[in-house]
Amino acid sequence: MAKHLGVTLTALNALADQCAAKRNVSREQHYRDHPKELFESLLYLIERRRPLPDDFAALAAGANLKSWRASETFSRLIDILEHWFPLGST
Repeated sequence: MAKHLGVTLTALNALADQCAAKRNVSREQHYRDHPKELFESLLYLIERRRPLPDDFAALAAGANLKSWRASETFSRLIDILEHWFPLGST
C-alpha cells in the first residue's frame, strides 16, 4: 500500500495512526477491522481524492496471497472473497 501511495512505510504508519485515532482504535485494529476504509482515508490524506477502481486493481496486482494468508486482516478478506466466489463455480 505504501508503494501505491508513494510514501515510506514509516510515513504510512504515521498517517494510519492519525486515521485510527479519529476512530479511537489502534492502528492494528483499524487495519484488521476496516482495511478498505483505512485505504480510502489514507488515499484522501495523501492525494486528496477518493479511490478509483484502478487503485484497487493496482493493489490487487501487487498482492501476494501466500503472504496475505499469514496476516490476520487479509486472511479474513481472502476467506470472504472465497465465500463470495468459490473456486470452480461459474
